[in-house]
Amino acid sequence: MTESAKKNRVPEDVMMDILIALPIKSILRFRCLSKSWNSLITDKDFINAYLAQAKPLLLLRRWQDRQELYSLHLDNESLDTSLQFQNLPFRSEAGCFDIIGSCNGVVCLSDIDHQGRTKSLILWNPTIRKHLYLPLPKLCGPHSATWGFGFDLSSDDYRVVRVVRQVSSKREFPMEFQVFSLKRRRWERINYSPTLGPFCVAPEACKNSGYCNQVAFNGILHWLVYREENDNRRHSFVLSFDLSNDKFGEIMLPECLARVDIFWMVISELDDSLAALFYRRDAKSVDVWFMREYGVRNSWDRLYRIQVDGFTRAMVFRKNGEILMTKHGSDEVVSCNPRTQASRNFGNLGLRRCDHAEYFVQSLSLLNESNGIVPRGKKKKQKGNVKLNSRSLGEEQVMEPGGGAGS
Repeated sequence: MTESAKKNRVPEDVMMDILIALPIKSILRFRCLSKSWNSLITDKDFINAYLAQAKPLLLLRRWQDRQELYSLHLDNESLDTSLQFQNLPFRSEAGCFDIIGSCNGVVCLSDIDHQGRTKSLILWNPTIRKHLYLPLPKLCGPHSATWGFGFDLSSDDYRVVRVVRQVSSKREFPMEFQVFSLKRRRWERINYSPTLGPFCVAPEACKNSGYCNQVAFNGILHWLVYREENDNRRHSFVLSFDLSNDKFGEIMLPECLARVDIFWMVISELDDSLAALFYRRDAKSVDVWFMREYGVRNSWDRLYRIQVDGFTRAMVFRKNGEILMTKHGSDEVVSCNPRTQASRNFGNLGLRRCDHAEYFVQSLSLLNESNGIVPRGKKKKQKGNVKLNSRSLGEEQVMEPGGGAGS
């Protein structure tokens, strides 16, 4: 490089500031300009820097006639459409994917048939059209399961968690906890505290479906579960799993909710803590509870009771304090102010049968991955008498996807 070229060269930190301000579509095109540009854009520091400044949008999913459509919307007064994702590069064998969750612009999808069998497990970044088919853990016999998905900042790793309970009329099976690490490319069984005891991960009405009543924030996954007690009554609680140390915990619900069937409750995140929504069948209303001090049972407080005549499902707490809901008997999306009980109807937003909404950021996550099936990682050999807290699953199977693998 000549001296004049060196003088005219834009410093890398300045170049990063310029690129970060651009839309992702433009950034991906710049990868083709030169090796140095491609190296900068695919660098982990640049990917993290772009993620840090990304503005949250609302991701909505519609499902109709065995077709799924996803769209991004601005979190403004009219929920303006920002981007639509059509012609998905994969298709559900069961008719519709279950959305396990999303983080850092990556959505985790599971395809579960009517017998409760998982057909495929996918990580998908719709912004950059990147998708990965993950290997599936093998578990024989009837079982009920729930899933979780999150990102562990300490290990820079995406992880999928499955909580499983095998079902048998002859004997009691222990709970099983399985964790997939994208970095290690394998599933592992995780030990958990026996003091938690056995519990159920799905209500009877959903035991053979992809039931997933969970929320993730601050690197901790949360599920709404229950256990059968000696008096034949159910005790509902929140099971937590810290991705940074593989520790499970139990978070108690307020007494009035602990006896409620989890089928009538939903947990969510509100102001970096837990919220629980209880659908009252008799009064046609929803009680909104909030845990003011995370992990402290006595800090649960009922914030609102919302009259929901015509509403069926709360999907997400919005930044402005409203709750985005779907309307019963129609395709309409409604934003409800729980303080005033006032609501704004957005119609169908071009999305018939909208059944899911959550906050989402556009990112470059998974940029350095290749579309297709993730190969299984090899188990490392242990030397000497090394005691492990977890063990790799001995049997895994990679399911060939039912749909195409193009992006």
